[in-house]
Amino acid sequence: MTPAYQDIPRIYTAAAECFACFIYVFLLKKRMNGKKLVLCSVLFFAFQSVLLVTTDNVSDTYWIPVMAAAFLSMWAYLRLCCSGSWTFIGYMTSAAFLQAELAASLEWQLHSYVFFYRGLPHVFIPVLFAAVYGGAFSAFYFLEKLITREQKSAINGREFVLAFCITVFSFAFSNLSFVDSSLPFTSQSVKDIFNIRTLIDGMGLGILYAYQNRIEETRLKNELTFIQTILTNQYKNFRNYRESIELVHIKYHDLKHQIEALRAEEDPEKRRQWINSMEKELELYEINFNTGNRVLDTILSSSQLLCKKYHIHSTYVVDGSRLDFIEDSDICSIFGNVLDNAVEAVQHVAESEKRLVHLSVSAQRSFIVIQCENYFTGKISMENGIPQTGKENREYHGYGIKSIQYTVKKYNGNVVIEPAENWFRITILIPVRNRPPA
Repeated sequence: MTPAYQDIPRIYTAAAECFACFIYVFLLKKRMNGKKLVLCSVLFFAFQSVLLVTTDNVSDTYWIPVMAAAFLSMWAYLRLCCSGSWTFIGYMTSAAFLQAELAASLEWQLHSYVFFYRGLPHVFIPVLFAAVYGGAFSAFYFLEKLITREQKSAINGREFVLAFCITVFSFAFSNLSFVDSSLPFTSQSVKDIFNIRTLIDGMGLGILYAYQNRIEETRLKNELTFIQTILTNQYKNFRNYRESIELVHIKYHDLKHQIEALRAEEDPEKRRQWINSMEKELELYEINFNTGNRVLDTILSSSQLLCKKYHIHSTYVVDGSRLDFIEDSDICSIFGNVLDNAVEAVQHVAESEKRLVHLSVSAQRSFIVIQCENYFTGKISMENGIPQTGKENREYHGYGIKSIQYTVKKYNGNVVIEPAENWFRITILIPVRNRPPA
């Protein structure tokens, strides 16, 4: 390198890699907090600085292993401090590595130009360093914050490998001129080498962000398709519920006629026992809800049959007349999912007296308040507002809650989930006057 353009000091690269990792520590769910996190971050910064500074003069043969070690230490730090699978952390590490390369290259290119080439006093070096690094990493922080991370923990191996390949490709081409300046895609001009490095790092990061956005769009599209399927099935279930309830009522009236016939039985004792037995059987199916909303009546009747089957104590304080502005399919989605989740949660409770479900619908000021509570055993962890499951098949877990959130959002409403002390509560607030767009 000529005196006007020198290579990036390794301490600058180490600082950039650490700052890029710190962005994700701020944004992602953390495994540790407080003093432990601070200590771990300080040790990481010290290790990264020692690793890169002490290997400043290694030959090209060892340069690649050193950079690979730097990447692995970034991954180890994020893996230690942040929650997520190894593929998820690897994906974030790839983005952080490219961010660090771009910030360090941009800062040192400006540094070389204004201090070595233009002769600006060196007293301004800290000012330039703070301005470029502060601006670059602030921009990266807000870019990452804008990206929805609701399902990023589900990044698969293929997506990580592609992100890693983008990082390797960008890093290799941006530094190719430093290895051999006689190749077709390299330059012998020192100034051009700096330009190539910064531009390729920037393009690589742009490609990675575009790919990241594509992943998110695909996920949202698949999720919306799945939710729409849920909504369609919910409405079909409502029609099945209605037919089932009608059959129950038909059977109920048929048995009533049989009871009348049995009253002609000559043996009084036999007749009495027979009639009592049939009346007890009828009590299980005699469900008459009159909430003021026929769709909700059907859903509650179907849920009540399940509750009787699993010996669940259910209570309802519901004013269905307040729901006249909500579409039938949306009532099916909201109440079907709410009650299905509650019944599923309590049916496995060992003590039958603790199998409790309570649903209420009321108007408070300018809101419809829907609240469902149920008893549960064990512990519930929350992630992005969604209760996490302990089941092996997690692929479609949470879509019931997401379906509720999606439907309620149509009416400018809000969903609040509060698990605490063996009592699970979901509260839905919907403004009375708001209707979904046509």
